[in-house]
Amino acid sequence: MKKLILSLVLLVSIASCDDCGDIACVTSPPVFYLELIDKVSGENLLTNGTYSENDISITNLEEQGKEVEFVFEEEDGVNLIYLYPGSEPGSVAYNLTIGSESIFNLFATLEIRKSDCCNTTVTTEFSIENAEYERDENTGNYKIFVD
Repeated sequence: MKKLILSLVLLVSIASCDDCGDIACVTSPPVFYLELIDKVSGENLLTNGTYSENDISITNLEEQGKEVEFVFEEEDGVNLIYLYPGSEPGSVAYNLTIGSESIFNLFATLEIRKSDCCNTTVTTEFSIENAEYERDENTGNYKIFVD
């Protein structure tokens, strides 16, 4: 009888084990790394001092021009704008302005990708209007070419 009870307790404890117990589900939301590049010279306009963080504003086009927070960082001698669209699924639409001049609009679609243990927010669509751009496959940075 003790073996039967012990077996049942062991069976119940194994059946109730979480298969994901050993997996740490730490996922960060997507980040857009933006470089502002002079279309003629190819220079980074933030690194060379043409523009500073104080010259730039980003607004949410879907929320009546609400200001969007961004981080201005230097990475390996290159100044970047880190833009965090959040982790909620759906679309984002932003406008980047330097001074009073609109430079470009950024549009992206975010989706939740589900797995057995963890969910991750990923960017499924990305586009920029009113400026040429390319994505550097080595760094993941988006280079936006400014006139």
